[in-house]
Amino acid sequence: HTGTQTDKLVITMVKLSDAFKFYAEDINPDSTIAKVHLQSKYGDALENISLDVSSSFFTLKESFSLTPFEDKVFEVPLNEEKIKTLLAGPYIIDGDVKMNLLSLPIEGLVTFTEKPGIETTKSSTGILLRVYEEVKSNKGNVKQEVTIATSKNLFASLFTRINIEPSIKEIKGVRAYYTFRKQLSPNESLDDRVTTNWWILLDVIVGIILVWYF
Repeated sequence: HTGTQTDKLVITMVKLSDAFKFYAEDINPDSTIAKVHLQSKYGDALENISLDVSSSFFTLKESFSLTPFEDKVFEVPLNEEKIKTLLAGPYIIDGDVKMNLLSLPIEGLVTFTEKPGIETTKSSTGILLRVYEEVKSNKGNVKQEVTIATSKNLFASLFTRINIEPSIKEIKGVRAYYTFRKQLSPNESLDDRVTTNWWILLDVIVGIILVWYF
């Protein structure tokens, strides 16, 4: 008995939303690039794809093709000035994937990992016009409270000017103690500058001598 064999053509319909996996790797404050992934979840090659993505860290526009199950990785330069002001945590990435005449909005998350970091600089200049400066800067990406403490003897404090109002001012014995506190966001600083002007005392002494002389 001779039969007739019939071949069947199987067509699988896949939604565009089910054809891709979109995600980004974690970013830290020392990063210079972001790694963004678009992975094909489909067993055939995909042609004429364009990707347009934006976030707080970067923008990305690319046209490309994908082989079956390929994980395409894009290395995108970061906006390094912008990320200095961002707090740690999750951020939304959104954009569009287009293929031929089809368009798909996509959304993902990127985690900006925590990195605390307070940088302190100190300087002292001058003799008769003596300037002491201490600066604490938040170089990390989490909010941090900083404290600067300084003191002067009561006589010197008569000729001393401070650029910011102290959080606490105390007098103990013959010294005045100043404490400065501030909650710093990323890229913010607390700048304490103490200026003691002994020229004022010198002018007073010279004035008294001249008055006495004349």
